Amino acid sequence: MNNKKLLKLTIINVLIIFLFFLLLEITVRLLYPQIHLSGSSSALFKDSVYYYSAGLVPNSIGTSYGVKKEVNPNGFWKYNNSLQSINKKKKWLFLGDSITMGIGVDNDSTFPGIINSEADSVEILNSAMIGYSSLDYLNIVKKLIQKDGNSIGVQKIFIFWCLNDIYDFYPTSNSPDYREKGIFGNVIKFLSANLKTWQLLKEVFSDRQKDYFLYDYQFYESSNPLYNKSIVNIKECASIARSKNVDISVIILPYEYQIRNFNKKELFRPQKLFQKKLESTGIKIFDISEDFKPYTNDSKSLYLFGDGIHFSELGHKLISKILLTRFLN
Repeated sequence: MNNKKLLKLTIINVLIIFLFFLLLEITVRLLYPQIHLSGSSSALFKDSVYYYSAGLVPNSIGTSYGVKKEVNPNGFWKYNNSLQSINKKKKWLFLGDSITMGIGVDNDSTFPGIINSEADSVEILNSAMIGYSSLDYLNIVKKLIQKDGNSIGVQKIFIFWCLNDIYDFYPTSNSPDYREKGIFGNVIKFLSANLKTWQLLKEVFSDRQKDYFLYDYQFYESSNPLYNKSIVNIKECASIARSKNVDISVIILPYEYQIRNFNKKELFRPQKLFQKKLESTGIKIFDISEDFKPYTNDSKSLYLFGDGIHFSELGHKLISKILLTRFLN
C-alpha cells in the first residue's frame, strides 16, 4: 500500500470514529436532557468583594452548568420579583456554596427563589457562590453586618451547610475531584465541560456520590483542625449577628449517598457531631435529613444527574417546602 492510499484510509477511519462519537453524543443529549455540563461564567464573579472572599458581580448575566444565571443590582442572585414588592418587610440573608447558589437550576426554581416568590413577607438576599466555605461566610458577615452596620436591614441569617464547607479546597490528592496537572488534567476538564457522554459514563461505571461523601466524611472528627476551624468561624458569625440583633440559624443539607442508605445511621455521624457541637454554644442548627426519608428509594431524583451534592429542581422544591413550613408557619 502506497503512502497516498494509507493516508486516505487513515482519514476515512478518523472520520468514521469522529462521526460515531458525534452520533453517540447527540443520542445521549436527546435521551438524557437532565445531564448538565460543568462550568460557570467567570463574568458572574469577581475577587475580593468581601475582604479576600470573592463575590457576585452586580447586574451580571452568565451561565452555570448550562443554565442562565443573573445577579441583581445589589450583588445578590436575581429573582423575578426581587426588589419589586414594597410589602416585603423582612430580609433574610442566605449564605451557602454552589448548592444554595443552585447550579444547574434556574434561579426562580432554586429553594431561595421559591421562598422569595411564595413568602410575601420575605425578600431573600442570596450571596451563595461556588467554592464558598465557612471562612467566606464569616467574611460576608463581617462586611455586611459588622463593617456596614447591617445597612441592608437583614433580620435573619441562614447558613446552609454542606459537609464540604469544612474546607475551601481539596486538601489531599486522593479527593474524588482531584485532577492531574498538564495535558491529562486539561483533557478531563474539557470532557466534563463539553461531553454529556463523559458524564453518563462516569455515572454508569462509578459511584461518584459515594466517593464524594466518604471523602468529606473523614474530616468530621473532634480532633480535626478543619472541623474545629469551621466551628470557630460559625461561632464568630453568630457573635457578630447577635451584636446587631440579627437572628442566625444553620441548616445542614444531606448528601444523596446518605439518603440512599437512610437506615445506616452511622452515615449521619457528621451531622450529629456538628449539630451537637454548635448547639452547645447556643447556635440554632437544624438537620433536615429526616425530611428526605420518603425519598430513600428514589434519592437520585432529588439531585442533579450523577451528582450526590447539588439538588435538582425536585430537591430544591422539597427544601423550600421544609423551610417555609419550619420558619414561616
